[in-house]
Amino acid sequence: MAASLERMALMKKKTFHKLVEENMKNILKDKDQLEEIYRRIDENILMETEKTRENQ
Repeated sequence: MAASLERMALMKKKTFHKLVEENMKNILKDKDQLEEIYRRIDENILMETEKTRENQ
C-alpha cells in the first residue's frame, strides 16, 4: 500500500514538472512572438517617419 502511494506521489510530481516545463516553453514562445510583433511595429514607425520626412 505504501509503495503504491509513493508511486502515485512520484507520478503526480512528474506530471506537475511536465506541466511546468510545457508552460515555460509556451511562455518563451509567447515572448518570442511578442518580440517579433514589437520589432514589426518599430519597423513600421521608422518607415512612417521616413515617409513623413521625405514628404516635407
